[in-house]
Amino acid sequence: MRPPLNKIFRENMTLLGDSAHPMVPFMGQGGCMAIEDAYTFAQLLKKLNLDFATAQYLYNKIRVNRNNKIQKMSMRQARLNHMENAFLVFLRNLMLKYTPIISMRLKGIWDYDLDAEIKKIKVN
Repeated sequence: MRPPLNKIFRENMTLLGDSAHPMVPFMGQGGCMAIEDAYTFAQLLKKLNLDFATAQYLYNKIRVNRNNKIQKMSMRQARLNHMENAFLVFLRNLMLKYTPIISMRLKGIWDYDLDAEIKKIKVN
């Protein structure tokens, strides 16, 4: 796993999906992020009348923080899933069974409104 990127474009190349943010599968969000990336870039190109350079810049601005956040969450989930200490595994299982922690974490992912992010972009 490589560290998260701060810039996902260069010249006429734009990274989407796993090339921009490879994820371990423990949050089940890798494919979702790839779809969001493609949708974002396509919508920006449409909104900006195919101004590729501006679309790349805005795409990077919109996507990097979200993708890096989800990538880090997935890595943390991997560590949580693969704990070996029996006492910590017991505590983890109790917490997962008797608290709403899973739904709270997923709410932060699922409540994201990509269309609202794109609408914030002002076209000159």
